[in-house]
Amino acid sequence: MPVRATSVSSERIGASAADKPYGLGGSFRIFLADILMVPTGILTVAFLTRRLGPSEFGLFTMAATVIAWVEWSIVSLFSRATVRLVGESRDWQPAGTTVLRLHLAVAGTAMAALWALAPSIAALLHEPALAGLLRLFAIEIPLFGITYAHRDILVGTGRYNERARMSAARWIARLVLVIALVGAGFSITGAILASMGALLVELIVARRYVQPTLFGHSNLPVRRVLLVAMPLVLFGLCMRMFDRVDLLVLKALGSTAADAGVYAAAQSLTLLPGLFALSFSPVLLSTLTRALRAGDDAVARSLGLDALRIGLRFLPFGGLIAGSAAEIVAFIFGPLYTPAEGVLSVLTFGALSLVIVSISTAVLTAIGRARSAAVLAAGLLVTATAGHLLVIPRFGAIGAAIVTTTVAAAGAFTALMVVYSAWSVAPALANLLRSVAVTGGMFALATFWPAPGLLLFVKLPVLALLSVTALHLLGDFSGPEIASARAVALRVLTRRESRTRA
Repeated sequence: MPVRATSVSSERIGASAADKPYGLGGSFRIFLADILMVPTGILTVAFLTRRLGPSEFGLFTMAATVIAWVEWSIVSLFSRATVRLVGESRDWQPAGTTVLRLHLAVAGTAMAALWALAPSIAALLHEPALAGLLRLFAIEIPLFGITYAHRDILVGTGRYNERARMSAARWIARLVLVIALVGAGFSITGAILASMGALLVELIVARRYVQPTLFGHSNLPVRRVLLVAMPLVLFGLCMRMFDRVDLLVLKALGSTAADAGVYAAAQSLTLLPGLFALSFSPVLLSTLTRALRAGDDAVARSLGLDALRIGLRFLPFGGLIAGSAAEIVAFIFGPLYTPAEGVLSVLTFGALSLVIVSISTAVLTAIGRARSAAVLAAGLLVTATAGHLLVIPRFGAIGAAIVTTTVAAAGAFTALMVVYSAWSVAPALANLLRSVAVTGGMFALATFWPAPGLLLFVKLPVLALLSVTALHLLGDFSGPEIASARAVALRVLTRRESRTRA
């Protein structure tokens, strides 16, 4: 049942939240583990782009894009529903068993369907060699679904440290396996096998902490899961398609595999915002669900407001990435990928807009307005697809990036308005204006501060620190937020001192 919107003052909310055992710290623990995807991912992409070249890397990226869309579509069927159902229950086993069965059944069906459709997909994308790669990669789909079911169960039960360890194991394993297998001469096949091996490592780690059973008794009917999941199914499918529709339309309209590889390389550098959303939104949903179950409405509103403001505070990081795009592309990919510079500058802001969409829709799901999230996602997909079909034939890759970012930004604004309409919670206009102002400043500084090569590792952290400092000086951080940050820092220092003494 949707939560009724009522107005609660920010002072009252903040005071209530301070005394309750809820918080979003778990999301940052998961993010710190998932952020390993950034250095390991950059090293992996840099290794593959140089080892495979634009054409083979483009083929691998197209295969990975299709598989990822299938995998994330399946996960989207049950992920938020799993977190919500587990968060609402005192015993997670019935939900875990039912969800695991559903994941395996749907993933197995999808794997069989992809095997049958692989030649047709390859023909549509004008790459006959893609068929064999898709069939090999399809074996990963059931493994991905089962592994992600374990992730959602851990998040739903509030076991964020264990969830973080899963991610850390996967990203480290993937880097090691890619270098080992591709370096040994297995080319694209080696990269695919490395992806599967990393997922297997993650699943082994997960089974140390939770052991949902396929054949155990479950009193949670499949119908209940599907009832909760149905609006989220549409939401998840549409968002997964939105994530990749630009690349697929670009290739379907006649771009070469090399062009697709360049565009995909730029996309891969925008993964950090999406990674944060992937870590943050499930924890937000779990926390809000448990707070609302306990009747702590004011606390839930406080957490929701804090989460939305965090989304806005990411915008300045887009300014420094966009202003440093040429140096980033040159350092990571080399001169063959120079056309990716402009695409990266534009897509960065699209990725940041989708963080706000993800946070907003997690709030809507928690308060029982999942249908609104589904309608929003469908609108984004339809609008973006129409825009790509109109713009890509004339403007190519940069046109695709502009359409993606424009639609994502419009979606972020709409999502904030829907949350406010449903729950009377939204960041103040001043928060948005401060973030936009700092974003412009970061872009200017990044543009006029040349930092080739390793100097990039000095420039980006310095500008990131400056952006946070600027937001603080402009008054964007509230007193309770500053106090909370100090408390976290104090706990970390205390733990380090204790370990040193021990």
